[in-house]
Amino acid sequence: MVWSVLGQNLKAHEHERKYLPGTFDIGLLAGWATACKFMSSINLNQIMKHEDKLWEYVNKKIDNSKISIINGNNGHIALCSMDIKNIHVHDMGEIMANNNIIIRTGHLCAQNVLNNLGLISVLRFSWGIATTESDIDKFFNVLYEAI
Repeated sequence: MVWSVLGQNLKAHEHERKYLPGTFDIGLLAGWATACKFMSSINLNQIMKHEDKLWEYVNKKIDNSKISIINGNNGHIALCSMDIKNIHVHDMGEIMANNNIIIRTGHLCAQNVLNNLGLISVLRFSWGIATTESDIDKFFNVLYEAI
């Protein structure tokens, strides 16, 4: 497993840990197969419309004076990465978890990109078929209350 990819200094974990990514997770494969069957049973255009509608809703909620969006959206996308002013994203991750909101924090396998942006870590949240506008509202209410 790779530990760091900054610059030209690739560092891998030592001993048996360096081989972990090569081991198939049979539970993950079974879950993935079930998810693919589920997605095939739904109209994918409807899912994309729903996710696009939520992206527009997210954009209305963003207060650029409090957060900076890391924008790589050149089309359809159902996630948002951001840098939060005045609070570390790992602390924000803990606050979100305490409010039953699951997000990702850290370098998110993009250390070089973040390094070039002058960032150490970011917060990322995503949405999908089961996400509602009230879920987005809850995320932003907790976020803005914390900062």
